Amino acid sequence: MTDEVDSERLGRVMKALANPVRVDLLKALRSPKTITEIRLHPRRKDGNLHPERVMSRVTVREHLVQLLDIGVVQARRATREGRTVDVYIVNHRQLFALTEELRQLAELRPDGQTVGDATQEDPVEPPRFPEGPKLVLAGGIPKGRVFPLNGDGERWRIGRHRGAEVWLDYDPYLSSENAEVVRTRKGFVLHDLGRSRNGTYLNWEELARGAEAPLSDGDLIGVGRSVLVFRSR
Repeated sequence: MTDEVDSERLGRVMKALANPVRVDLLKALRSPKTITEIRLHPRRKDGNLHPERVMSRVTVREHLVQLLDIGVVQARRATREGRTVDVYIVNHRQLFALTEELRQLAELRPDGQTVGDATQEDPVEPPRFPEGPKLVLAGGIPKGRVFPLNGDGERWRIGRHRGAEVWLDYDPYLSSENAEVVRTRKGFVLHDLGRSRNGTYLNWEELARGAEAPLSDGDLIGVGRSVLVFRSR
């Protein structure tokens, strides 16, 4: 879990995203679309949309190229009506990496500076999760996702590989198979698979390569830039 901010790259990304039309384009590309399926409305000088007008395909492409250049949108080949075409979709891994770099900047404070008092808010009802042992995604996309640890299985692999039982494909800092949770006669243990790039953490302490440690209710598992909470029931 290294903390490094690439200032030059981050500056290019922020400059590209400073245009509100490109933010609208990112929202539109949460599902894959061809260039002809993208419908954006130009903005007036006051920042509001022109709902009666649709942006030309040439202008949309110009904005799309900017997002492709900084890596927050990716192109894929797909079949539409029997033809192979290019479709465009948000690159969730790059956006996740970007939010992590911004989070790191938010954590940097001058020496001696304290965080202000939290404001009083209405109590929020805690989320309800299914019964039984589980992993809950506390830091990642989408936050609150549940991975049940039940059924006939004894091992639940955590990684970016599509076959992983705990599949976190959005996290570019995670290895294809980073760690696994194993059910034993004495309970559940966390096992580092020994080939991850950024290690496996239990309650913010890094496990040795290939090591394992018992899990208790409420333990935090750190892999890549994601955080999972172990719940025993």
